Amino acid sequence: MEKCKYKQYYELKVDNYINQDIIAGRITKNNDNELLYKNKVIEDYIDYKWITEQDFKCYMCGEYFDIELSDAKVNSNLTVDRIKNELPHVKNNCRLCCHLCNVSKRNL
Repeated sequence: MEKCKYKQYYELKVDNYINQDIIAGRITKNNDNELLYKNKVIEDYIDYKWITEQDFKCYMCGEYFDIELSDAKVNSNLTVDRIKNELPHVKNNCRLCCHLCNVSKRNL
């Protein structure tokens, strides 16, 4: 059950990044519900597998992420940081970052 909840959490996180990219105009969807970047199908958008294959440390501070299951809800400070903010959340443009570092770097 726990593994299922974690998977659901990461999949919802990816869905949220898709929505962010659509709202920001970085990607669109075609009639087949495929993600598009500059009218080309995106083959390498981040996904559950990509997240779980990463080192679970923040690339900025080096601390391990806080991830816990409490009352059947996952709580975590894990975020996906885009290297080039004009590009969508594709694998070669992203790295894992803790929430504090991700928010703090905006103020630099």
